[in-house]
Amino acid sequence: MGSRQAIPKVVATEKFHKYVPATTDVHIPKGYWNGLGLNLYTFSGENDGAVPPPGIPDYGLAFLKEGSGKGNYQLNNSKWKPGKVYPKIAWYVQPHSSLGWQWRNQNLADGKPQVINLQLDAGIMTRTASEVFEKDGARVEMPNALAVQDDLLHLIALELLQEARNSTPYGMLFGETAAQFIAVQLLRKHCTVNYKNDKCKGSLPKHALRKVIYQ
Repeated sequence: MGSRQAIPKVVATEKFHKYVPATTDVHIPKGYWNGLGLNLYTFSGENDGAVPPPGIPDYGLAFLKEGSGKGNYQLNNSKWKPGKVYPKIAWYVQPHSSLGWQWRNQNLADGKPQVINLQLDAGIMTRTASEVFEKDGARVEMPNALAVQDDLLHLIALELLQEARNSTPYGMLFGETAAQFIAVQLLRKHCTVNYKNDKCKGSLPKHALRKVIYQ
């Protein structure tokens, strides 16, 4: 594991590029926790969403920290759809997926909701899936999951944010371990695509099933 480093600093008024109506209050680059990045965004509420953000080569996971709101979202250049966001509700997208939002101040409960965004390196998911399924992890697919509840991942996100704000001697190890745990939890709870032997759904591999049937 890496040695303790200074927490990266970010200017609170820094604009989070033109695609999202937000400022970046906390920023941990993906390399700091060895494959897990974190951003805390404060949304201003004024954005027409005309230009969707580009996809990134990581798995994305977002939670509302406080407040609530509604707007329109667009996934991978599909039609705009209405969406609501609340604490503990996760928005999970695959690598290279583009998720755009349209917000208005009058549709936000507290005017400036905060969102914790986690970026998980695709290689971590691939390696974890390979260990879980004992096959090529690159062939395991995780569907985009919009507005799903996962209290455990929400708690981890809050703890990571706390660590990002107040560096401790355990910070590096905690962040790197959390990356592995997030990958495992996503596979445990949100893997719905069959992988040859349907392990994602908990059914028996074919060779084991044949044993049960013909014994």
